[in-house]
Amino acid sequence: MTLASRVFITRILSAGLVILFLASCSTPLKPTGFLGKDDDRMSKNKELPFSRSWKNPDARMSSYSIIAVKPMRVDEQRPLGFLGRRNVRNIGKTYQNDSAALAALGARKFCEELGATPNRKVSVTDNPGKSKGLMVLETNLAQMEPGRPSMQALNLLVPFVSILNRPSLGLEGRFVDASTGETLFAFSDLERPEISLFDVQKFTCCGVHQRELEIWAEQLRRVVDGDGNTLVRDPFVFQPVNW
Repeated sequence: MTLASRVFITRILSAGLVILFLASCSTPLKPTGFLGKDDDRMSKNKELPFSRSWKNPDARMSSYSIIAVKPMRVDEQRPLGFLGRRNVRNIGKTYQNDSAALAALGARKFCEELGATPNRKVSVTDNPGKSKGLMVLETNLAQMEPGRPSMQALNLLVPFVSILNRPSLGLEGRFVDASTGETLFAFSDLERPEISLFDVQKFTCCGVHQRELEIWAEQLRRVVDGDGNTLVRDPFVFQPVNW
């Protein structure tokens, strides 16, 4: 291999890594209005994995032994951008069905993960009531851009075309004391898949979103268990092989 060829290949690989890095970078989720005045309180906390969050300094979330998870809202989503709208998953009611399915999965995952802590009872309910000692999790699926598995498959033949496969998922949420209506913790996050040499879920339309919901569920449990004062990290930005 000549020196010129090596330089050319190096430049191509470098450009590809830069593109992948830019594609994976997540900007803060633009508010939908779901969080109301709580949104104005939030800012970036480097100790937590969310784009923005806020904790009531007097809140002791770990002290709540009963948590109600309300069904995730899907009626306050941000509209997709130009590229996001050019997707076969947006034909007919497919997009609405995908969003509804992800919302149902998210509520179930949050319930399972929060309930994994001993001596804590968690359930999904539309009407949690206002019982003393009850904490309620309210969430809104604020943004959902489906994946493009065809672009991921084509990438095996045409390098870097997978840049067009940029699934994203945005979530807004808060924990509220049921009896007082006081917000204990509020958060907002927008996630895209990590940089990977091979990501199995990017060959599906909603696999990346399902994985992100599972990650959020674990993160929220750790936030509650640590009263929002312990370090909780996102997965490392580079995953050689991602499942």
